[in-house]
Amino acid sequence: MEAAGKYIAVLSGMDNVFAGNTSMSAEDILHPFFSSNYIHTITILTDEEYSAHIAPNKKLAHLVEKVHIRGLDSAQTKQFLTVNYRSVPWEAVDELIAKTEHILPHIPYPKRAAAILQDLIQENKAQPHHVGHHISKKMGIDMQRISDAHQTDVAEAIGKYVVNQKRAKQEIQNAFIYSRSCGESKRPVASLFFTGPSGVGKKETAKAIAQIYFGSSNYVVSIDMAKYAAGELCEIITEHPFCVLLLENFSEATDEAQAEVLSAISNGYITDAFGRKYFTTHMILIATTTNTSEDACSTEFLDSFDGVITFVPLSVKHVQEVARRKLARLNGRLQIEHDVSLDITPELIDYVAWAGYSEESGAHAMGGLIRSTIENKAMQAIQEGKVVPGGKIRIDPRQFA
Repeated sequence: MEAAGKYIAVLSGMDNVFAGNTSMSAEDILHPFFSSNYIHTITILTDEEYSAHIAPNKKLAHLVEKVHIRGLDSAQTKQFLTVNYRSVPWEAVDELIAKTEHILPHIPYPKRAAAILQDLIQENKAQPHHVGHHISKKMGIDMQRISDAHQTDVAEAIGKYVVNQKRAKQEIQNAFIYSRSCGESKRPVASLFFTGPSGVGKKETAKAIAQIYFGSSNYVVSIDMAKYAAGELCEIITEHPFCVLLLENFSEATDEAQAEVLSAISNGYITDAFGRKYFTTHMILIATTTNTSEDACSTEFLDSFDGVITFVPLSVKHVQEVARRKLARLNGRLQIEHDVSLDITPELIDYVAWAGYSEESGAHAMGGLIRSTIENKAMQAIQEGKVVPGGKIRIDPRQFA
């Protein structure tokens, strides 16, 4: 190397080296370059690579000068695209910036927007009305559905999934109306704080809201805040920018974790150790707790939410209705998958309501109870040929006593 004279070496693609995919270690490869008086070396790294592999290595760190190059902001990116893609209408560039500003935080500007614009040009669809559809396809989410959901009677829609909680449903409806009326486009779609006993419908309500706004209950992403790890929220926003984020056991979260959530609500984003912003603009944040004491969270903190919703215990009648609905869901699956139906008798409903509910955990155990008893017996009858297509399965709950 030293006989070669003075050169500038540019090292990129170091991810393979750091991953151990080479016969030499990263230190063995980099140290001769960094320590040479004859070769000036420029090494291109991400913030994470530098922090994980260079900064902790005393042998390497003192030999380098860190130069941090930030991505462009949205205004600079708009200018960059306008200059470099003159054939694209400026209205399309405006729409592209508006639609990409709060998604894909791990991809910096201008690459984030330019890659999408190049796809649109290649498809000959670089008009303003094409942008939203293309991003929806890329992200796997119908962004128009979120806008349309604002016109939905949320309380009525939740009622299709959640038993009782009439007041809570109306308060949720009011919270969504309040959120929209604020006009702060960078904040989450809505932020809600659910409090009340376990097993009375808080999680089912979150699933119902995901169904309304995103088209499926699979868009619920849960975090146990009692076990929250620093940086976890950044990862979730990157992987699930469109979701209902369910922050369970929130009253057990650390002060640092609560501060992150407060920023996600009030500012509409959180910032990682490298200064990158992770936006919650397309998310619905729901914190839950079973701690109903007044000091569970500070008043100042609760005031940051669009609504603080109280869920009440279920009556016997309501528990029976929960049991009936869960059995009806099982019946629907049996009809679709096996062309048989379940005879949902009052005795079967009473058994599930009695054995699947407790004051401590509410109706949480009902699903597991149905799977281990009734569904298990139904599948056994199907596999043994005891019921023919189009037939009805009758199960006597007394056998589970």
